[in-house]
Amino acid sequence: MFFALKVIISSILIVFITEIAKKYAILGGFIAVLPVNIVFSLAWIYLEKKDMVVISNFTYSALLGIFPTIMFLVIILFLFNKNNSFLNTLLMGFGVLFVAALVQYKLFKVI
Repeated sequence: MFFALKVIISSILIVFITEIAKKYAILGGFIAVLPVNIVFSLAWIYLEKKDMVVISNFTYSALLGIFPTIMFLVIILFLFNKNNSFLNTLLMGFGVLFVAALVQYKLFKVI
């Protein structure tokens, strides 16, 4: 039951953001990058586990995901502005995301 509630609330959030973005792209993009997803994820983890170590590890991992996410957004913005196809742009963006995450992982693994 709780799983279904999480799916419904999370789905509503995504639909809400995409509906706003269709009319107001800047506002939709701004809302999409707000830490709303992180807050919901933290709430779900807390309600299910109540384990602050898990929550702390999740938050740290989310922080580490910022650099690869920025790289992803920069490359897809560049490629969309060059009129590349949607699918190719996303595939290249995910490739950059993967490489950036791998490089970051290697750097933090060594440190």
